[in-house]
Amino acid sequence: RREDGKDRRYVLTRQWKVPLYDPPKEIFTVTVDGETRTDLVASWPEYVEQILPESLAGLSIFDGERIEALADPATSTEALRSSLYGLLGLDIVQRLRRDLADFRQKTLKEETETRDADGLASENQALDSAEEALNKAQSVVEHTEEHLERSLKDLEIANHDLATAKDVFAVSGGDLYTQREQILKEQAACKERFESANATALGLASSALPLQLVRPLLEEVAQVGAQTRVLEEADLLLRSHKERDERLLH
Repeated sequence: RREDGKDRRYVLTRQWKVPLYDPPKEIFTVTVDGETRTDLVASWPEYVEQILPESLAGLSIFDGERIEALADPATSTEALRSSLYGLLGLDIVQRLRRDLADFRQKTLKEETETRDADGLASENQALDSAEEALNKAQSVVEHTEEHLERSLKDLEIANHDLATAKDVFAVSGGDLYTQREQILKEQAACKERFESANATALGLASSALPLQLVRPLLEEVAQVGAQTRVLEEADLLLRSHKERDERLLH
């Protein structure tokens, strides 16, 4: 946080001690630029309210439930309404009215016990003036609320028109255009896999794999060749014996 032209570093530490027989005890410390600030510990909620009012926190701090509420069309309008009320300060009037009623009751009780009737009448007059000013502020708030309601209705209509336009865009093939980059990537990947498979096939074709595919035929050819060689040797031996017998007879 920047204060008086200088950057200040706030560190908040929360610790819990769990005694054996006593209830858990929380220890909360605040340090500013490494210096412990005990004066800020007791008044930390009020101090934070000056830095980031609770009514504005809804526009800058989002938890899971709030994100879900904003994403749901049924609850997004109400979530935006509460945030805008806080931004415009419309909830302050309601809080002031409650605080004023409490203050009036407390003042009446104290004045009845400690002050005379004249002093009490003066206080009542001041309270009446405050209530009158508050009523005027309430009328301004109501006018602003009406304007805000109209704006929220316009927002709902715009969101509905946007959803309808998205549906029409999807039906007309718009999704294909939005998926174009993904389709091109998949096409490039398929082409790369095809080239790799083609190179692998060419490598296998240039190796001994084709001969392995016709191995039974090669074995049959070798067997026929061996049988032919045996027959040729037998025929040669027969002719040799025949010539020998003819020579012996003559």
